[in-house]
Amino acid sequence: MKTFLKLFSAAIIPALFFISCEKADQEIKKLNRHDGKWKIESIHYENYDSLGLRVVSDSTQHDIGEFVFFKSPTIDALWSGYLVTAMLPDGQGGTNAFPGLIYFDANRVYMQEDSDSNHSFPDQFEGLWTVTVDKRNKQEWTVFKMSANNYLAQKETLTITKE
Repeated sequence: MKTFLKLFSAAIIPALFFISCEKADQEIKKLNRHDGKWKIESIHYENYDSLGLRVVSDSTQHDIGEFVFFKSPTIDALWSGYLVTAMLPDGQGGTNAFPGLIYFDANRVYMQEDSDSNHSFPDQFEGLWTVTVDKRNKQEWTVFKMSANNYLAQKETLTITKE
């Protein structure tokens, strides 16, 4: 019986690990579809009072630019790492590229600046986003930002569509 349990454990545990890794990879594919360009349709801001209890103002920006995703190897087993470039208009008819890093898990996206001090990733996109709508050609991501006194300061909702 002990031999059977050892053989059973030796066969099942690696299989479960493989299945869980494959499932995580499927979730990652669901989030970004392994495609490069996503248009930033809008970003909606809700600003809260000093105690984080009620919305005091809100605004929406439209047609902000686009994200371009590039797969990158990562050593973190919990996240799948990508490089992202935010392509934003410069106001003079051109486009500025802002490179950053992006990590996915099953339903969250973490965007941040990369380690190159010459790069500046836009602050409005940094943070841990939750994917609240995940359709084939459209996604909505939400992030909550805190004030210096640890109250809710702002909720941002980002809508992106597949180009």
